[in-house]
Amino acid sequence: YYYYGVPLKNQDGEIDSLLLMSEDITERKELESQVREYTKGLEEKVGERTKDIEEAKAKAEALLASLGEGMIATDKDGKLIALNPVAEKMLDMKSEDVIGKLAVDVIEAIDENNIDIPNEQRILNIALKGEPATLNTMRYKKRDDGYFPVAVTWTPVMLEGAVAGAV
Repeated sequence: YYYYGVPLKNQDGEIDSLLLMSEDITERKELESQVREYTKGLEEKVGERTKDIEEAKAKAEALLASLGEGMIATDKDGKLIALNPVAEKMLDMKSEDVIGKLAVDVIEAIDENNIDIPNEQRILNIALKGEPATLNTMRYKKRDDGYFPVAVTWTPVMLEGAVAGAV
């Protein structure tokens, strides 16, 4: 029970009595206890899920770092979301400098005749339409060291039937 009182005053403004009230709060206390238990359970589940996500992220990062080939990933709009260390070295750039930028703006590509490949013809844009694309006769530009030959394959990343990005 919860008890509380209210002083009652007479016509002269003096307290002449006290009104005491009580309320059965058993049900409220039980509900509060259930909410605390439910919250504790949710916190444990969130902690477990967070740990699972962190472990998966660490495994993915280790996999990317150990690849012997350059790997670049974009979101559905073609913005860079990841470069592994090999890609960083090949392109002479750091991930932190280019993440969030459009891949076609950051990575220059030319064909076998030294002609810039227009953005609409870049195989990344084909992959972002949902089709895997490979091109063996192109070159990428390093920041200061000119161009180097590459064989490039972009594969769309599909989630629930929609393109979520490309690798």
